[in-house]
Amino acid sequence: MRFLFVGSQVCARASSRQPLTRLPLPSASSYDQRYSGDLALLQRTFTSLVHAHAGRTQAAAERQPTLRTFCVSRFRDEILNKVVFSIALIPFLTVGYIYWLNDQHNRKLVPAQLILKGTRYSNNDSLGLRESCGVHVYDLDPVMMERIKNEGIKFFRGVTQSRGHSDFHHKFGDWQNGPRKDWKKSEIWVSEVLDCSNMNRELEETVIKVGLSQSSYYSLGYEKVIMVSPDHGLVVLTHNG
Repeated sequence: MRFLFVGSQVCARASSRQPLTRLPLPSASSYDQRYSGDLALLQRTFTSLVHAHAGRTQAAAERQPTLRTFCVSRFRDEILNKVVFSIALIPFLTVGYIYWLNDQHNRKLVPAQLILKGTRYSNNDSLGLRESCGVHVYDLDPVMMERIKNEGIKFFRGVTQSRGHSDFHHKFGDWQNGPRKDWKKSEIWVSEVLDCSNMNRELEETVIKVGLSQSSYYSLGYEKVIMVSPDHGLVVLTHNG
């Protein structure tokens, strides 16, 4: 259905003059031809707008599953990376934990009266589960160092029992002033220190000085020896078994 709007500019005013009354009125067909192009243009324009809107709606609908798939894929990759990282980390944590347990095991061999700080060196002897020789070097508490310097050999009276044990096998004998009498031959300290550890050269020399120093103290136990040097601030524990 089409509607034709006829404005005042189209219809000529009626006049009593003869020439005007004889003029024919404009026909609707002439205006149909006149505005048919505009109507077609409007129709094409409206149609293109509808198609464009439909295209955008379809594109947005297509992007939603793609975005959802991307998010799920990224989340899955992050979880997988964390799992792989955790699995790769397990061996390192296990080794570190074993070394920590081994250090705690050997610290329990030192009498409780000797306050220890950090560990300078401790070779792994499988938590004492297998027969092996070992060397363990600990830093001595600074306050303890001053007490030993002031009291000398008197400080070590009663310092005989390992802190983590109560049996005879974990008890030390009377303390003696250095140097160690059993170290008069170099092959003794070579076998006790160098052959049972892989310490760096500087620490090896320091441990040997501790055993040969007159300002150090030592005590013999069952298959083990403990040495204390207030000058070097070290506690050295060696064992063979």
